[in-house]
Amino acid sequence: MKYYLAMASFAGVILKLYHAVAFLSKRASLYLRMLFYFLEVLKIENILYNGKNKDR
Repeated sequence: MKYYLAMASFAGVILKLYHAVAFLSKRASLYLRMLFYFLEVLKIENILYNGKNKDR
């Protein structure tokens, strides 16, 4: 009987972890998209800045 209870609690913990990871991955994908966008903006600014320096 204890074995079945242990298995059930273990399954519950795994389910909770899965939900937490799914929630975090949704957040993480949003943060990664924001970071990627920020890096793209920096890259564009760097290209523009380098272009201005070449003109001088």
